[in-house]
Amino acid sequence: LQHQFVDQPEALQLLLKEADKTRSLSHPNIIRVYDVDSDGEIHFLVMEYLDGETLDQIIKRSKPKGLKLDGAIKLLEQMSAALSYAHKSGIVHTDLKPANIILTRDGHIKLLDFGVAQALQMNHDKYAAENKNLTAPNGGYTPAYASPELLAGNLPSIQDDVFSFACVAYELLTSKHPFERLPADKAKTEKKTALKPKHLNGSQWKALNKALSFSKESRTKDVSS
Repeated sequence: LQHQFVDQPEALQLLLKEADKTRSLSHPNIIRVYDVDSDGEIHFLVMEYLDGETLDQIIKRSKPKGLKLDGAIKLLEQMSAALSYAHKSGIVHTDLKPANIILTRDGHIKLLDFGVAQALQMNHDKYAAENKNLTAPNGGYTPAYASPELLAGNLPSIQDDVFSFACVAYELLTSKHPFERLPADKAKTEKKTALKPKHLNGSQWKALNKALSFSKESRTKDVSS
């Protein structure tokens, strides 16, 4: 449990509740959560051991060109399968980012932090952290990957995960964030646009660009699309 929530009894209850939700997600591309325990004031989840590296590390190593298309698609298909399964189970991630995704040595994608981020985001007015750093979670989401709707304080929806998924996909393909790591609301105000990755064809870029839309009404409805 993040330090800013330790003194909030309600936050601990949310951790317990959301750990139960995560335990209910039985999917090969979602990390298994076994238990919640504590050591003094430190509350923690007991999860399966993963031998691998985060997509953050993979993206850094792929600079400046990004991954080859075939390799990126293999990872994105697994991420999409995990998110689709969670969405059908009624759970929105809300904090999907490269640091929350692990590629194991045997080639399997594992998504982390399901459920907990959603609960804290839905109560972000009460429990939000003060840290505004673009790479640090703020009430359950990371600004550089959050949709405009989450940044505006709206309740989480599947299309929030679609936007985050598209940001991660763009980074895998280019090793760059689509909007120079600006939060979506600022990127929208500054009229930032993502450039087409060189190895995508027209239809592929159209699909990815639609998922990156700042408007929920224009954005792709689900990750399987």
